[in-house]
Amino acid sequence: MFSLAKTYRIAILLLASLAVSAAGLTAQTLWKAGLAAVKITPDKPIRQAGYGSRDKPSEGVDADLFAKALALEDSDGNRALLISADLLGFTHEIAEAICARLKSSHGIARKDILLNSSHTHAGPYVAISRAAPFPEADKARIREYVVELRNKVVEVAQRALGNLEPARLSWGGGVVNFVMNRREFTDRGVILGVNPRGLADRNVPVLRVDTPAGKLRAVVFGAATHCTTLTGENYRISGDYAGFAQALIEGSHPGVQAMFVTGCAGNSNPYPRGTLELAKRHGSELGTEVARVLGTELKPVRGPIRTELQRVNLPLQKLTRPQVEEMAKGAASYRSFFTDRALAMLDRGAALPETYEAPFAVW
Repeated sequence: MFSLAKTYRIAILLLASLAVSAAGLTAQTLWKAGLAAVKITPDKPIRQAGYGSRDKPSEGVDADLFAKALALEDSDGNRALLISADLLGFTHEIAEAICARLKSSHGIARKDILLNSSHTHAGPYVAISRAAPFPEADKARIREYVVELRNKVVEVAQRALGNLEPARLSWGGGVVNFVMNRREFTDRGVILGVNPRGLADRNVPVLRVDTPAGKLRAVVFGAATHCTTLTGENYRISGDYAGFAQALIEGSHPGVQAMFVTGCAGNSNPYPRGTLELAKRHGSELGTEVARVLGTELKPVRGPIRTELQRVNLPLQKLTRPQVEEMAKGAASYRSFFTDRALAMLDRGAALPETYEAPFAVW
């Protein structure tokens, strides 16, 4: 989701333990799983998301981007659909359009669909309704890409829902060390920097999807840090460390689908950061840890599956025009992203929003 300020962007995924509901049934009989993937790499230069300092479209591709879907069905026929993508995020408009089409075609409710992006800052800009002051040609390219993206995501979700086969699910966890708290305290206040003493979630949750015979079909894993190894100086498309981790897993397990789910990453960045080599290194560390976890004894996951989606209006800080103007003085790009738009709203007589409608999804 997107809001006026990145500070207010909240996306929470809770993968809860699922209760055992059918004593005597084996894990093989409890689940069906469907999988599909599609390439979503832009085929033309496009503005990139994540850094307000960029002043031109992308200049090439370092690694392809993908949207992937995992459809699950428990023994009672309850379905849930996870869609992951190598994007900064799904806007409200894009997400709701996708979900409306899936409800129409497959009867799956909105609460049963979870869209989760890796939050890569090396991917395409898709928030066209709140587009930065780009030239019209760049805006047209973004609109064109968004149409392609919606169609591809719907198609990959439909394929997953149509490919349900008996499956076993199990889960475990690992650890990665490149997750770093980024709230650095200075004599000028808190900045986006490096805080090795700050809180950071270095857990790596891993969900394994097997055939009833125990052959690996898919793995869903995550990390709780931004995909920002590559900085605003990068003008090439990639999924950052999360994309490289997925590619490593799929390369070492032919035919297996790897899916990345972002954790609660708001207060952390990868460390160190700044180069493609570091993005690949972090991806290798994460992918290697997931592979290690896959080789350990994992815990079975049994149904039924329950899903909830609620929207909560979170209060935003109330700012006056003088306060926004003071914030704008010498503001870094991540802060001017907010102040420029806030001042533009005030210039046309609009009031700044006082709440942010945050989606909370629980599986």
